Amino acid sequence: MSKQNQSKPAPSQLTLQGVTSQIEALETGLGLSGAGLSRITRKKTRVSSRHVPDDLIELVATHATENGGMVAGMSFDAAAARAALTKVSEARSAVARIRQFAQRVEDDAIQQRATAADEAFAIYVAMERKMRTPAGESLQEYA
Repeated sequence: MSKQNQSKPAPSQLTLQGVTSQIEALETGLGLSGAGLSRITRKKTRVSSRHVPDDLIELVATHATENGGMVAGMSFDAAAARAALTKVSEARSAVARIRQFAQRVEDDAIQQRATAADEAFAIYVAMERKMRTPAGESLQEYA
């Protein structure tokens, strides 16, 4: 049998419970265990660095690299600064994708609930109308 004719095994079926445990494993693997920043701390942290563009950080890192880790007599860890810039870039991409995924999960759940709600309400309305007829008098006990 040729490789083209061989069927691939079906991917394992995921559940939302399974996804939750996988997210926890990702958090642990990325070293994100523990509580995140509070809303106030997150805002303060963002505000403290928002006026410093990435290009400035890279410029200072380049100068530090050329001068043995020193800039104007102060030490600067160029490798750590560049690693932070890389992490921010990768994190932004990951966060955007994760937000899309989270929205899709929520949209799917909302759509399924809406379908169930529509069907339940249709039955409710039909029963309510049926109870108004002589044939539906026996349904009065469920009202």
